[in-house]
Amino acid sequence: MQTLPPDVYYYSYADDSYVVVHSHDLGQTVSKLEGNIMDHIEQLMSVGMIVNKFKTEIIQFLPCPDQKVMQVNVGGEVIPLVESIKVLGLIFDYKLSWKPHVESLLLQTMGSNWSEESWI
Repeated sequence: MQTLPPDVYYYSYADDSYVVVHSHDLGQTVSKLEGNIMDHIEQLMSVGMIVNKFKTEIIQFLPCPDQKVMQVNVGGEVIPLVESIKVLGLIFDYKLSWKPHVESLLLQTMGSNWSEESWI
């Protein structure tokens, strides 16, 4: 098994897989992501998993509104940056606000009767 660099983690659940990188330096984050995403894809493929590159997404948790947004390239393709991601049924947004998750739960439980205005 490959030894990962510090602050790089791989998580897999059923047919979903994640590469998580923690860094205070944007350049280091991008570099670690680019190298480790490709390595992880190769590992998955070596055990017979099929990787759909069109489902690959990046989320960047932004603690500060003025923080620079990263661009990650893997295999000559820019990986799209998304505002939210669903992991094991939980929706995380880039602000870690839980608002999209709560709205999703309200919509599921209250159906079309729910709107943000009715909640306020």
